[in-house]
Amino acid sequence: METLPLSPVDAGGTRVDLKGLTPEELESFVLGLGLKRFRARQLFEWIHKHDAASFEACANLPKADRERLAEHAVIGRLEVARHQPSMDGTEKFLFGLADGHEIESVLIPDEDRLTLCISSQVGCALGCGFCLTARMGLIRHLTPGEIVDQVYRARAHLGEGRRITNIVFMGM
Repeated sequence: METLPLSPVDAGGTRVDLKGLTPEELESFVLGLGLKRFRARQLFEWIHKHDAASFEACANLPKADRERLAEHAVIGRLEVARHQPSMDGTEKFLFGLADGHEIESVLIPDEDRLTLCISSQVGCALGCGFCLTARMGLIRHLTPGEIVDQVYRARAHLGEGRRITNIVFMGM
């Protein structure tokens, strides 16, 4: 089977998407920039706990550190290209990716749970005749940051009082 690229860089191919890094990878990256080790923990919290959209939002980081990070990294964020609610309460999101491709996520409510189906790939390799996604073919796997951000964007849409209880991966 062909191995497709999986890379934590932005569409320009130069800056690392920090949202897709593990705590250990983030620490290594921060140290590589000459920043203090504890900045990795602070960044991780800003990205994954506070859903920071930019380094400017990371208020406890010195301005010089925020500027250095912005030169070499991004905090990837999916763009909601379309939101489509249905009569049964299901909500479909079409997200735009940094490279121009689009993916879908679907919120499916049930009596006592709320399931989020998230994409793991752009396109699909199965080729089922009834499926529009399959007609694209498999273009690439999503980056970890793109996968995680589907959850964050859906969670932000829900707001207070509603929470995702199940996550299902779409893709082969």
